[in-house]
Amino acid sequence: MLCWRSEKHDPAHPRAIAHENLGDVTAAYRDYSKAAELDPDLDAPKKELTRFTVKRP
Repeated sequence: MLCWRSEKHDPAHPRAIAHENLGDVTAAYRDYSKAAELDPDLDAPKKELTRFTVKRP
């Protein structure tokens, strides 16, 4: 089943899960952040972001 992307349905959150499952935590973090930005009412991406620690060089 295909769904049209709407303003409230962004693929960033499911894509973040896929990136994390593939071991690409940098891309996962970026997509969780984007999902939280695009839909501030969605709790799941914000919850996932709490598991990350960002270390800058």
